[in-house]
Amino acid sequence: ANSFMSLTDAYPRLPASLAQLSTAPTYPAMYEAVAAQYEVDAKNLDAVERKVTSSFKLLLKTQASIRPVPEEEFKVHQEAIRVKFDALKKLLVEKYANHLKTIAQAQDTTYASGSKKKHSLPRHAVEVLRDWLRENFESPYPTEAVKKELVSKTGLTLTQVNNWMINARVRMWKPVKHMLDPKVPDKPPQPVS
Repeated sequence: ANSFMSLTDAYPRLPASLAQLSTAPTYPAMYEAVAAQYEVDAKNLDAVERKVTSSFKLLLKTQASIRPVPEEEFKVHQEAIRVKFDALKKLLVEKYANHLKTIAQAQDTTYASGSKKKHSLPRHAVEVLRDWLRENFESPYPTEAVKKELVSKTGLTLTQVNNWMINARVRMWKPVKHMLDPKVPDKPPQPVS
């Protein structure tokens, strides 16, 4: 059990730091770099899980020559391995979600300071739009009625709301969804009007 704990506790080491990623020329490139590194680390973690499970099977087969090893014992230990690696996978997702959040905050700071964009939206308006996006993350397509409500809450034009939603889906929704599940289509389901 000690070798299992030390192996899984030592992994995953996340080599991609935000400092390394900040050399990426654009924010979309930074998002892509984080997603690519996550893919590598997730595959490595899956490989380690397979190796630990395989090693444990071999250990039990060896012990079977010395003592009876019931099938239930194997299932209990295999489930313990799966639970441990599920927790590690969750930590990995949280780590990379924090990377994406930091990039998004840096992007907001850059745009709010005006260093890359001539006109930024009012902070209150962005907070309202972000709150709506968080609440509707599974399907981030507002209906026309919701867009009108957002226009009245934010004081923005319909075009500004539409453009913000388009950009948010590309910059925020897509990278997070792909990180959580690479099989997710690029476009979320749209509401039926």
